Amino acid sequence: MTPALKVKFRKRNGVPFAVERLSGVQYRCRACNELFLEKEALERHLESKIENHRLNKLSAEAPQLNMNLMIKVIYIEDLLDSLKKEYLHGRDEYDNPWK
Repeated sequence: MTPALKVKFRKRNGVPFAVERLSGVQYRCRACNELFLEKEALERHLESKIENHRLNKLSAEAPQLNMNLMIKVIYIEDLLDSLKKEYLHGRDEYDNPWK
């Protein structure tokens, strides 16, 4: 499953803004630092590494703890949010950025 950034589009005093929430799962082989979006693909990759005896140590490029990462996500609108008026707070109004 590709990680998705769920977005709630808002506008306050004519200024558009977005409330974003990251969800989804991605998998990383720390031996070669390759990224997988499906668990099955990771498992196939690990099996091939074990069969070829190339599973040595951690890649130098593998992420370390407390390290910022650049990742790819899909930017999608939270459709449930735009259907419920009680999600609006105070002076906020819905914004349709696709107009």
